[in-house]
Amino acid sequence: MILAHKTISEDELLHHYALLPWERLYVAQRAFEEQLATVLEAGGPDPWAAQPKSYIGLAKTKKVAELRSAGVSASVIADQLSISVASVYRLLQPKEDPSTGRE
Repeated sequence: MILAHKTISEDELLHHYALLPWERLYVAQRAFEEQLATVLEAGGPDPWAAQPKSYIGLAKTKKVAELRSAGVSASVIADQLSISVASVYRLLQPKEDPSTGRE
C-alpha cells in the first residue's frame, strides 16, 4: 500500500506518490472476517489456551477391544480404563472405509 515503506514516515512527498486506500482495506478486512467467522468462533474466548486431551491413546484402544472380546460389558470397561461409556461404544463401532463407503 505504501510502496514498500515499513511505516508512514514524515516524508512530505509520500502522500503524492503513494495511494492509501484505507476504506478499501477496511471493507476487505470486514469481508475476510465474515468468511472466517465460524473458524474464529470455534476457537472460543481464548483460542491459544491448551485444549483438553480428546483422545484416549492406542494402549487403551487395544485394551477396550481385548476386554470386549473377553465378554466384559461396556460400563465395566469404562470404569476400568477411566473413560466414558460413550467412548467405549465409539471405539467398538465398525470403521467405514472412506474409499468404498462400506464397513
